[in-house]
Amino acid sequence: MKKRIVAFLVCAAMIGSLLAGCGNGEKGNTSDSTVENVSGTSEQGEKDDSTASGESKGTIGWIMINLTNSFYVSAVEAAQKAADELGYELIVRDCGGSLETEIDMIENFIEMDVDVICADFVNAEGLADACKKADDAGIKMISLFNSIDTGYNYSVAYDHYTGFKAATIAACEALEGEGQVVYMHGGIGNWAGDERTRGFEDAVADYPGIEVLSTQSCNWDPATGVSIAQTWLTQYDHIDAMFCMTDGVTPSLIELIADAGRTDEILLVGNDGEAPVLEQMNTEGCNVGADALLSSLRGGYLAVLCADQLIQGNEIEKTTWIPVSLVVSDKVMEVLENSDADLSFIDVLTAEEGLEVANNYQNEFKDYFSE
Repeated sequence: MKKRIVAFLVCAAMIGSLLAGCGNGEKGNTSDSTVENVSGTSEQGEKDDSTASGESKGTIGWIMINLTNSFYVSAVEAAQKAADELGYELIVRDCGGSLETEIDMIENFIEMDVDVICADFVNAEGLADACKKADDAGIKMISLFNSIDTGYNYSVAYDHYTGFKAATIAACEALEGEGQVVYMHGGIGNWAGDERTRGFEDAVADYPGIEVLSTQSCNWDPATGVSIAQTWLTQYDHIDAMFCMTDGVTPSLIELIADAGRTDEILLVGNDGEAPVLEQMNTEGCNVGADALLSSLRGGYLAVLCADQLIQGNEIEKTTWIPVSLVVSDKVMEVLENSDADLSFIDVLTAEEGLEVANNYQNEFKDYFSE
């Protein structure tokens, strides 16, 4: 049943540097401390008319939920690469997971008269009024990585449900349908997190021998995720699998489980298909068996391409979907090849294939809007 995704196979090095996340989650916090000076942004957080490469074609405001999470950091890196290639100024801010702070940042971008605002919505319903304000000001809004319709926005989204459902099925097959598991949610009320949870729950429902011991939310924060996992390792003498819906946390869990001497006991399931996870898959001491491949690089890059189309006045789909795949370890791949599990709804890749897809984002979307 093994399937391979059709993609340009060009490898590129993943950039591992972290941008500091500065949002403190308090209302009205649109001060300099929440502005990431990524490209052409003045110290006052005001729109600059030029970039280091010359005259800017326009300005894109960009808001991330949490820049301490490596997924969001990589998304910014790819977005910056696309902005540089296309000649846009990119102003990046971190709302620290706070809905009120995100609203204030959107309103500040409106005052700055940016051309497009791209934001990973903390909560869709809570941002409807802010999206309308942007629309009234003639500024297009793009929801990052989530399919959301406030009536005033576009979306660049992953099929989070399908990806994590597939990863959960793969793990349950590897456990032969029996075991005690724990589940780490990203953020309740966030569309991506809720869709992944729905995929997890629907998959587990078909395996009555799987017992979910605990479900906890890390709010997309790596430190919180580690704290939750430490509690689980202390609380439960035996865990067959740990499901973590964000690869911003997964690498720390690999190390934490190894330090506890429980690598052989606990199968780890991730989501995002980030390089630090896929590069370790199949290596000694790594217990990651399945990971839904989204790739923050692909999402960040494509979102800027969509913003470019809107700035040029071109029509795009209300939701631009980013393909999702499933990456599994060699051991789990062998299990799936000999199982009756139906994964025909998704491409199943090896770790090496997953890295090739994730790193090929510039070529993958090169001609996306050419027709």
